[in-house]
Formats: sequence, C-alpha cells, structure tokens
Amino acid sequence: MHIRHLAWHGIGLPAVCRTLGLPVVFSFHDFYTICPTVKLLDAEQQFCGGRCTAGMVDCTAELWPAGSMPPLRHRFVHRWQAMMAEALSHCDAFVTTSPFARETLLDTFPMLAERGLRLIPHGRSFASMASLAAEATLDEPLRVLVPGNISAAKGAGLIAAVAALDLEREIEFHVLGAVDQVLEVPRPGVILHGRYERDHSLPMCKPSNRTSARCCRSGRKLTAIR
Repeated sequence: MHIRHLAWHGIGLPAVCRTLGLPVVFSFHDFYTICPTVKLLDAEQQFCGGRCTAGMVDCTAELWPAGSMPPLRHRFVHRWQAMMAEALSHCDAFVTTSPFARETLLDTFPMLAERGLRLIPHGRSFASMASLAAEATLDEPLRVLVPGNISAAKGAGLIAAVAALDLEREIEFHVLGAVDQVLEVPRPGVILHGRYERDHSLPMCKPSNRTSARCCRSGRKLTAIR
C-alpha cells in the first residue's frame, strides 16, 4: 500500500493495512503530519519548522473548514503530532522529496530514521527542452515570468515587496497562474495573466513575449533562472 497523503482519511489507515498484512510506504509531500497548517506558516506567515513560534494568535488549518480544528498554536498541535507519530509507526518505509523536507520531518519524528526516510525528488517528463528567455536590454524593464499558483507560502509577499521597492519600474513580474489575496490587488510592476493549462502555456514563455527570466519556487525561496 502506498499512502500519498492522510488528509480527509482516517489516520488509522496504516494500522488497518498492517492488520491485513499489507506493507505500507508513506510519502511526505508536505508537512501535514507535523501540523495541519500544512506549510508550517504561523499566523504571522513566519515559518515555524514544526515548533510553535511566540505569540497567541492561532494558526490556520489549511485543509479543514474554519472552526473545525481545536486551537493549534502551543496547544492541539502537540496532540496532533502524537497521533501522527502513532499512525506512522505502522508504516514500513518512508519517502520525501528534498533534504530540507527530510530534516524538518526528522526533527519532529526522529523515529522515521530507523526505517529509512528516503529521498526521491519530484520527477518531470518533458518531450523537449528549450531556452526561451529573451536577452535583457538596458532600455526595457527586466521581465520575469513566475509560473504556478502563487500564494504567500510560495513567495507572493516577496514579489509584492520587490515591486514596491522598484520605484523606477525596472522589473516586471508576469504571473502565469492563480494568486491569493497578497497579489490579487492590482499593483505597478506585477502583471497577472490568470490560470493556464500546462499544455498551452508555452506561447507565454517564448522570446516574442520578451520575458528575460523566470522564477521557480525552491523550498521556501524564489530562485531566478536566466
């Protein structure tokens, strides 16, 4: 049995599999097992690493309706981690996607190391590869393509802050995808192109559109790629 996520499932699922004699591989694609905030961002949007930061304003459980979760910060999160540790104890092997994720998970669940928490990066298959950035020039703004659903957790605040500092309008961020409330308000220097279908996004990336760089999120950072 391969469990890719426990959200909206009974956390007794691994124990049931063990009772049935089924080996279980558990994949960690986020930090839901550490805290139902999923991304480990506190109420002030600061990364906590699974250890509650100072403050009393409660954090938001991302995948559950408002009010359905007991107060998390300094309180229910400890019970949550204990319940998840029990569920994970019935699994036979574990997989996550990056060294940073592995270190964060082991900090909360050190027993994962006993059965091997393996690293398997996210895979991608491309029919072809192309270099699509246009050459930057001094007489035009640097146009940066930002593909994906860009929320506060994925760097929306950083984009907004850079745009606010760029009073000379030397940079244009072209966001290709959905945004949350951080970027949904129109602002100079940030152009929103809306949602896209992955197979139909290539025209937006071609040099004819004069994008000179693109940003991708790596862990909790935005990385510019020429």
